[in-house]
Amino acid sequence: MIVRLCLVLASLWLVLLIGGCGSGSSKAENSGEYVSKSWHDDTVAHLLVKPTGEVSGYLLVMYGWVYEMTGSVSASGVLTLSVKDPVTHQPVPGTTSTGLCDGAGSCTGTTYAGINQPFQFVLARVSPQNNSFAGIYNATVALDDGTPCGTSWFGIDANGKVYGFEDGMPMTDRVTVTGDVTVTGEMTATTFYSQSPQVTMSGKISGDGALSSGAWSTSSFMGKLSGTRLPIN
Repeated sequence: MIVRLCLVLASLWLVLLIGGCGSGSSKAENSGEYVSKSWHDDTVAHLLVKPTGEVSGYLLVMYGWVYEMTGSVSASGVLTLSVKDPVTHQPVPGTTSTGLCDGAGSCTGTTYAGINQPFQFVLARVSPQNNSFAGIYNATVALDDGTPCGTSWFGIDANGKVYGFEDGMPMTDRVTVTGDVTVTGEMTATTFYSQSPQVTMSGKISGDGALSSGAWSTSSFMGKLSGTRLPIN
């Protein structure tokens, strides 16, 4: 009788243990702030996974677009993301990305560069302790006297790579730039296309996501650059 009671209690303990590893704890294990470690070498994703599994954030494509993203992570770690229309703020059909989060700080999956053009992406969980600068930034492009003349958008991924674009500089149209940020927050980027006007931008990024001492220059003009990282919530 005692042996049977012990077996029943052991079985009950096993059921509770398996149940305890279910939906609630799995979602919590994947919660946190994520930045793309790779996303087609021209894009930066910055996302927040809440303990409930809800996902929100931004996707910057360096050719001139910044999108809101929404999605979810299931109890088993299945990740679903979609781009929101900037006008209707509703998910855009055909933009769904899927993946899997491992609970240890990494999510991998598949998305599309176009119809029948799938590619793999990797998201890495970040924190102020291991990455203070990653995210999506919006900056004001100003002349040397401080007069605003344009806008710059850029993203910094989990590898410290910069991808972005600038609009409104004198004598230029939209310019695409790429570059790097150092471990101390020194950011530099230059024109991506050789046929585009040569543009250089630089600045110091602080741990709270502020761009200071920013500057830009072309072959004929120069000016100031200041901005902040977009918050995610």
